[in-house]
This record gives sequence, C-alpha cells and structure tokens, in this order.
Amino acid sequence: MFLKAQSFLVFGLSRSGVSIAEKLLSLSAKVYLYEELESEKIKEKINFLIEKGAIRIKKGDYNSCLLSDILVLSPGVPIDHPLCVEFRKRGKKITGEAEMGVKFVNFPYVAVTGTNGKTTTCALITKILQNASFNAESMGNIGTPISSFIGKNLDIGVMEISSFQLETLNDFCPHIACILNITPDHLDRHYTFQNYLFLKRKILKNLTESEFAVLNYDDENVKPLAENLKAKVIYFSKSELPENVFGCFIKENKIYLGKDYLFDLSEDILSKVKSEYNLLAAICFCHILKVDLNLILPAVNVFKGIKHRNEFISSVNNIDFYNDSKATNTSATIIAVNELKKDAVLILGGRDKGEDYGELFEKIKSSRVKNVILFGENKYKMLKTVTEKNLNNVILCTDDLQTCVFLSYSIAKSGEE
Repeated sequence: MFLKAQSFLVFGLSRSGVSIAEKLLSLSAKVYLYEELESEKIKEKINFLIEKGAIRIKKGDYNSCLLSDILVLSPGVPIDHPLCVEFRKRGKKITGEAEMGVKFVNFPYVAVTGTNGKTTTCALITKILQNASFNAESMGNIGTPISSFIGKNLDIGVMEISSFQLETLNDFCPHIACILNITPDHLDRHYTFQNYLFLKRKILKNLTESEFAVLNYDDENVKPLAENLKAKVIYFSKSELPENVFGCFIKENKIYLGKDYLFDLSEDILSKVKSEYNLLAAICFCHILKVDLNLILPAVNVFKGIKHRNEFISSVNNIDFYNDSKATNTSATIIAVNELKKDAVLILGGRDKGEDYGELFEKIKSSRVKNVILFGENKYKMLKTVTEKNLNNVILCTDDLQTCVFLSYSIAKSGEE
C-alpha cells in the first residue's frame, strides 16, 4: 500500500475512526472524512482532523465519497451500508481501522473473539504478561484503537476483536487466535446466526502452521472450527480433556495444563475472572508464549476485573448495587443470573438485537431473581416472553434508568442485590 499515492475515506468518526484518520495523516496520506451522525463532539473531532489536513465531505455527497481509492470503516458502520455497496460495485477496497492498524504496527499480536468474555480475557492475558515482564498492552474492541499503537514498541499486543471488526478483517493473522464461545448476538446487524458464525470463524482464516488456535472444547459451535485448520490447536474445557487432546481443563476444582497441575480454582479467583473459560483460555495463551506458569496465580490474585462486568458499585441500607451493563446479550445475562449469591432485583432491557428471550426468562424463573424491571426499546418484546413463561413480579417501567434504579431500591429488601 503506497499511502502517498492513494486517497482514503474514513467513514465514522468514533474513537477508532479518529485514530486511523490521524495516523494516516501523519503518514502523509490524503484523508477525507465522512460522518452521518451529528453532535458537538463529532464536530470537534472533525475540526481537529481538518486542522491536521483532512478534508470533510458533506453528508449525503456520495459522488465525492466515491472519488477516494480506499474506504476505511469504523466498526459502528455496517458493511452493507449503501456507501459500502457503491464502493464494492466499483471494485474499490473496503477495509477497517483494525485491519489498517495491524498493517502498520511493528510488534507481534494475539487476538481474542467470542460472544462473551472477550474483554475480561484480554485484560487478564495482558495482566499476566505484564506480571511476567512483557511490555504488553490490550487494544481493539476493549477500548483503545489498534491504530493508536502504530509506531510504538511493544513485546506483544493483545487484541479484542468483535464481529463488527471482523466484517472488514481479511488479511488479519495473529500469532494466537482464540474463540471463547459463540451464541446468537447482533442479529439486528448480521441478520442470521449463520452469518454471525461465519464472521467469528474469520479470525482463524489466515492462520498457518506456525500459528495457534485456542478453542473452547465445550462449545458446540466452536469445537468443530478446528477441522481443516493449518494452525496448531489447543483446547480449554471445564471437564477433563481426552488423553489425545492437549489443553487446559478443570478436574475436581483443580486446574491442569495437560497432565500438569497448576492451582485450585477458588471462589475468590472466579469472582475476579468471572468465568472459568476466561481463565483457562488465558492460561493457554501463557503456555504458547512460554510464560513461567508460576507467575499466573500471583497475577490473577491482583487482577481487578473490568468495569461494568458484574461490578460492585455500592451498598445502601444493606442493599448491594451491581453494574453488569457489559452484559449486552441474553447469554451474558444468564451467566450473571447464575452467579447470584443473594436474592436480587434485576433491571433488564435496552436495544433489541434480534434475540429470543425464552431461555433467559426460564433461567430467571429458577434463579434468585425475585423481581424484574423492564425498560428500553425491547421491553414490550420481553414482556410478551414473560407472559408466555408465566413469570410473576415483573414491572414495566419508564425508559429513564434513574427511575428504574429508584424503583428497584424501593422494592428490594435488606440483604438483597
């Protein structure tokens, strides 16, 4: 790619869009900006980039957009957007911030995807590597754009990769690629589970014999992805693995890597890593990267988890408040419900992503959730499922989250969550 001889249209000025536009400008590329959303914050970002030499194209001016050689999408812009379709019709390249980022970083990288647990697993891997004196950083969907690390010297980059990013990842080839799990999610964008599954498996597409795939042996959608892979495969499982399968697993509440016992899985450890699978996958990464396995447990013990993932906020009059807003799909919410140690009031709702809520409310019926408060765009769809499942103690609330919190506090009893 000869940057000085090509023009780039950056579509979507999210954090990643601004980052890649700024990096391209610093490398003397000609950069055009296009954004269909409007806000003061976006206006500030546009002005910031214009000062650095970018050129803004007005909303709806597709003719000017199509003069660019390469379309660089932010993850929030779907690959079937009309502008993307027009670029494709003309045989022009469409890429994303993540793909552009890995083209220009000068350090090796590993990657994690999956429906749930990506952020925690990436943060945990990074913590262990840093504890082992690696100059390692988390990046990607976890919050810091990959392109912001262009020009920086790291021992390794730990990348969280979402299905949105995978839409535009074609040449991506991490040294280790991990798929934690795959359950239906983002069907409002990807339309079918088959499309979603196809995108997730793209993270394995370019692996060669010198790379590694770390896969969930227990997940019926992940395990078969090992077939026809050139890469070496290492599995993780909550149960003892067969003799001829190497990986990390749990047996009688003890963690093993192959035949080697590592340490016991305690309640305290589980509260930090949120899921056994997150920890098992991280250990597989450490094995491949030749980290001293004795350094894993000390790092786990000081790991603080991530914000908004079953995060304790405060206790008021012996009523505990937790923030689990990272649980943006039914499978993540089910995990959180299963972790409840006390009776709880659950505030539930948000944007509808095309999921079926039947399994979720079946789990809620048999859980320690005593009251459910529904709010948000999908509250009426969830209410329909509640009626079908004959679930009691469900309240339909205003879409104001503060009101929902006050309501939950008013009906919670001392000692509940």
